[in-house]
Amino acid sequence: MNTTTTATIDNGTTENGTTENTAAESSTSTRTHRMLAALGSIAALAGAGGAWAGIAGGAPASPSVTMRITNHSAVTAVLVSADPNGGWWVQAPQPILRPGQTQTVIAATHAREQFVQIDYIAKNTRQSQITYALHSSDRGTDQGSTGVSNQDFIIRTAIQRQYPDAAAQFDLA
Repeated sequence: MNTTTTATIDNGTTENGTTENTAAESSTSTRTHRMLAALGSIAALAGAGGAWAGIAGGAPASPSVTMRITNHSAVTAVLVSADPNGGWWVQAPQPILRPGQTQTVIAATHAREQFVQIDYIAKNTRQSQITYALHSSDRGTDQGSTGVSNQDFIIRTAIQRQYPDAAAQFDLA
C-alpha cells in the first residue's frame, strides 16, 4: 500500500515523497480504522435508538397529547389541516384515513397547555368535515371542538389520561 507524505522521513521515503508501508503497519492501521468505524457506528446507532424511542412509543416530551383515531365508517377521510398549536408533532397525522384504519397521533409542547386540532374531509357526497380536537392543561382535559359538519357521522370519544400526558380515543362511525 502506498501513501503520499508531506514531511521528509528518513525511514523508507523515496524522492517523490512516497513511503512503502510494511504489512504489519498496514494491518495495524486497518485494524485501528475498523475499530474506530465500529465505535462510531455503535454511537450513531445508540443516538438513533434514543431518537427512535421518542417516536415509536417511548415517552415524548411532557406535557403531551396522544390521540388514537379510528375510522369505523365506510368512507375514506383526507387530511385538510393539523395544528399542534405551539407544540410539535412526535407522530403526525396520516394524510389519508381509510375505512377500518386506526392511527395514533402524538403532539408535545413545553407549555403548560396544549390544544391539538386535526381536520379531515370525508370523501362522501356531502364532503363532511370531521374535526378531532383535544385540549389539555393543568385545569383539565376535554375534546370540546370535536365534531362533524353534518349528521352523516358521529364521533364517540373517551378521555383515557389527563394532563400532563393526556390521551383520548376517537371513533368515527
